[in-house]
Amino acid sequence: MNTFSVFLERADCQEVRDACSLCLSVEHAARLAQYARAPLPPQRCAAVSLLADLLHYRCNGNAVVTETILATLSTGWTDEHPRVRAACLRGAANVARLAPAARDAALPAALQALSQGVDGETAASPMENVPLAAIQGLSRLLAEWEGLGRGFERELLSIAQKVRPFMNTQCAHLREGSLRLLGLVAGRVRCEALVAQAVSSLPCFLLHLCDPSPAVVRASKFTLREVFKALEAPRACAFVQKHLVDEGRLLLEEFVAALLRLLAEERPSAVAACLPPAANYLHAHRAHMPDAALAPLLLGMLYAELHRLRLQGSEHGELDEEVASGARARLLQLLKEPAPAVRQAAAFALAHLCLVCADVGAPPVASNALATANAPTTANAPTTANAPSTANAPPTANGITPVNDIARDDAPAPANGIAPSDADAPNSANTSAPADDIATGPLETETF
Repeated sequence: MNTFSVFLERADCQEVRDACSLCLSVEHAARLAQYARAPLPPQRCAAVSLLADLLHYRCNGNAVVTETILATLSTGWTDEHPRVRAACLRGAANVARLAPAARDAALPAALQALSQGVDGETAASPMENVPLAAIQGLSRLLAEWEGLGRGFERELLSIAQKVRPFMNTQCAHLREGSLRLLGLVAGRVRCEALVAQAVSSLPCFLLHLCDPSPAVVRASKFTLREVFKALEAPRACAFVQKHLVDEGRLLLEEFVAALLRLLAEERPSAVAACLPPAANYLHAHRAHMPDAALAPLLLGMLYAELHRLRLQGSEHGELDEEVASGARARLLQLLKEPAPAVRQAAAFALAHLCLVCADVGAPPVASNALATANAPTTANAPTTANAPSTANAPPTANGITPVNDIARDDAPAPANGIAPSDADAPNSANTSAPADDIATGPLETETF
């Protein structure tokens, strides 16, 4: 049965596949259903895989064979062995290939089984990973049938919420599948609840653009393109569609800074919604995110846009003091990291967080803590005890006296009163790079 199933998958001639599936479906469907109830898991797995493949060929229009296969697969969706259950869940996507009447009758049960499969236990082997099989089956089901979103919005919203934890797992297949599935759901369902989920997941999508797995990066690009189609932000959507090319080279920091600026202009409420999930990425170092400086840098860009919204008098410029307090404590810890890029990004984020806190009267960050961002880490490093004080420094244009290590003494104050920090490289969120310089055209290989 395994050999025959592989033959059907690899046969180059469509007529050969159709003829073989016709012969098998007529003569052996009932016998295969018996093997699907065999005591040995390998026998059950081979039988349900072949039966699921018959669904792909619509069982040649035989209603009796279709009912037999669906009844057999429905028992496999709850099989106690993870490999058998995973095979059945992958085969559930072939329901979309059936005739409209049979498809409409079988779809609710298949969708419910796939949703329950997402809650299953993960395994090291991809063949026995039940959540991975359910996510892959759902992705195929949504990709092959564009009309799935109508009438199943509640189920798809629940599934989109369930797959979010898998976007940050160590398994690259789960990260790729969950990211792509959320993008497919965003392309099928149009409602405010899904938009709110997508906006809160934007930091995750952006951070995965530097994932070491090229497949995960492509999935993140696909999901960002689909998500921004659902947002009411035409300029940001056009910007994303232009620069997020699957096989293109991306200047990540410049792209994120320009995208957040456009998003703040067209959908200002998204800035505050992105801050809590972005702050959560400060508290854990994940192996699949090698660039540890990107999380504090992203948070700093978000606080820079929030400060700009407050200066403009926007009603969406409110500061969540609980999130700011937790982010401040973690950023102060990151200032002691040995990596210079992490310290620089943490100082950048703290600088913009100080500006926002100064607007609302929240406790500022101590200046001597910021001084350690770019200080040498050796034992003989000079201390900041004799650093010049800014007590007599003139106030800037907005009335905020610059902190000692944020504003240089020998640099003139800018017009907007925000003095650049040592972390304010040309890639900061205060300056948006020209759109044509952010991404190039398609390349043969992808560079991050």
